[in-house]
Amino acid sequence: GFPPAGRKGGFLDLRAGAAVELEPPPSGSKVVGLPELIELARQHGRSGDPRIRQKLARLFAFTRVGEWTARRSEEEMAKGGGAGFANLGKLAQTRTLKLSGEIGCDILGAGATLWPPDGPGAGRYSEALVFACASSIYGGTDQIQRNVIGERALGLPREPDPLKGTPFAEMSQRMAALFGRAS
Repeated sequence: GFPPAGRKGGFLDLRAGAAVELEPPPSGSKVVGLPELIELARQHGRSGDPRIRQKLARLFAFTRVGEWTARRSEEEMAKGGGAGFANLGKLAQTRTLKLSGEIGCDILGAGATLWPPDGPGAGRYSEALVFACASSIYGGTDQIQRNVIGERALGLPREPDPLKGTPFAEMSQRMAALFGRAS
């Protein structure tokens, strides 16, 4: 048989009434939390769908790893270290938000395309999916976060910058020369 669900491992239990040991997002948040998504899957008869179950399990793993990384970050910062943890947290948050929005819309199907107030949950899931895309931009794009992690946490060299030290007044001329366009 399968190991029981719970803190020490096993499978994510989607049966009605089964507890999920994660805190829900704050009230009024655009974030859709795992407990809410599990309940949504139950309500729409999708809790047995292997694709939905796999995505919910992935979200559970992302959420747990995010919690552990946040704790480790706090401990490292208390010791005076922790370079790159905030950037890792930002990337993890983006990944989690995008996946949670995607799962909500997968569960609901075409109904998820309806915008407030007509959509399921008053359009909460379509809003969550659209909002999730912004998380890869605000607070520094995912690409910038990866550069910072590479340079500060991993000690990798900076990317080459052929325009470094160029006065702003010369920038458009130099850009045109670099890219073969006349100014």
